[in-house]
Amino acid sequence: MAIVKASKTDLFREIEELPPSSLVELHDFIRYLKFKQKEQATRGYREELRPERDPILQAIGLADVEPFSPVIDDILYGEAT
Repeated sequence: MAIVKASKTDLFREIEELPPSSLVELHDFIRYLKFKQKEQATRGYREELRPERDPILQAIGLADVEPFSPVIDDILYGEAT
């Protein structure tokens, strides 16, 4: 734990020496690192998602019932001749 504390202390000192224009870039990079960490944590979930368990694939075709689908087609594309 002492190594982490020393590293944080060094980081804080380095950050204080940065010009203000670099702080925006540093903030963006920190947000990227957090995003990347979150992505790595959820990667296992996405790899385990099988097509038969995919909620979007299960919802496909639900709106394909009479009279909803033909009415929408008529509105969007005009009545079929």
